Amino acid sequence: GIRDYKVTGVQTCALPISGFTLVPRFRDVHVGDVEAELCVVLGGPMSACAVPPLDYLAAERDLLAERLRRGRPCLGICLGSQLLAAAAGASVHRGRAGLELGSLPIRWTAAARGDAVIGDDAPELCVAQWHEDTFSPVPGATLLASSARYEQQVFRDRKSTRLNSSHLVISYAV
Repeated sequence: GIRDYKVTGVQTCALPISGFTLVPRFRDVHVGDVEAELCVVLGGPMSACAVPPLDYLAAERDLLAERLRRGRPCLGICLGSQLLAAAAGASVHRGRAGLELGSLPIRWTAAARGDAVIGDDAPELCVAQWHEDTFSPVPGATLLASSARYEQQVFRDRKSTRLNSSHLVISYAV
């Protein structure tokens, strides 16, 4: 299922082309979401470290934690990456470097060059950034990309989970 703040860009193109059926959700978790073939958690203006926590974000974080326990694939983008990082045991907090906003470059790590998805010939990439929260290194995860402002940008965890603080999914159609 898709956890959705706003389904746009590549989600509406690449996922169905890749054989996934989109099941949009907005602030709603269903029991069957634990076993969905893929769970994508997108972003929004809220914060994963809001005090008190927002009920629907806590439900999504709990869903992600259960999917991680079961080894089910997840993709977190922006706020979704913060929720996924928290579900995996990282601490989410306001970043000391402040707001990261704009089309900004990310740097691939050596581990990314050997990654099955990113690959050896990954180009330098400018991605849409719009966040000021970040997270500590995710226990057991492999760092794949960083930005000049925030180290925690793209991760691989358990070979089936991707954590992306940046908006790698923005397309020209957005």
